[in-house]
Amino acid sequence: MAWKLDLPDRHLDANLLRLPPGGSIATHTGGEVDVLVHVVDGSGVVGIEDGGIEVTAGDLVWLPRFSTRSFTAGEDGLGYLTVHTHREPSLTIKPFGG
Repeated sequence: MAWKLDLPDRHLDANLLRLPPGGSIATHTGGEVDVLVHVVDGSGVVGIEDGGIEVTAGDLVWLPRFSTRSFTAGEDGLGYLTVHTHREPSLTIKPFGG
């Protein structure tokens, strides 16, 4: 992650991610919020349940909550900004009696 919005009491999350040429983020299922992806530089493929969407700088992609997605950078790498409503941290398991 190259940058993230990290202020207390916010209602919005934003992250700038950069993948090197050929880099990828494996297929995963998104959380309980919709995500807007803005490609800021490079190119690549955003994998979705129906296949893949080729993207280049300037493109916007909407990923619905709980959708399956992956990211693969092209030969020039891929930089993209994600924006979604703020999520509280997930529940974690803590040791009993700790």
